Amino acid sequence: MARIQYYVHGRGRGHAIRTLSAVAELRERGHDVDVAASGVAAQVLASVPNVRTIELVAPGRGMASAFRRRLGADRQWLRRLHPDVVVSDGDGPSVHAALALGIPRLAVGHGLALVHARVPTVAPPFARWRERLNVGS
Repeated sequence: MARIQYYVHGRGRGHAIRTLSAVAELRERGHDVDVAASGVAAQVLASVPNVRTIELVAPGRGMASAFRRRLGADRQWLRRLHPDVVVSDGDGPSVHAALALGIPRLAVGHGLALVHARVPTVAPPFARWRERLNVGS
């Protein structure tokens, strides 16, 4: 089965709640899943085996430097781990680290829905712009 490195963004609980089900299902199907979570997600996922806490990268002051630090740390970690795939639930640096190392990656998150799906409601213009920028990165 696949060796999966699963990254979870921790600004709020939504990403972590979704991850609980996804990781349980992946493990039930025999995959080797390691989880890296930041912020609140690390707290929500504390009872899940193989969860390591990583630095939160969130909008606001210090985001660019936090992104650079995480990108370097994620590249180093992924080189050591050699996963078959990187899954990112809302976490940007991990996707870029996997891309730089040629590791297949899968991104999940609500931002993708706002950009690539027809949603029944209209998000405010600023939220759509921010998510387009996020997804584009």
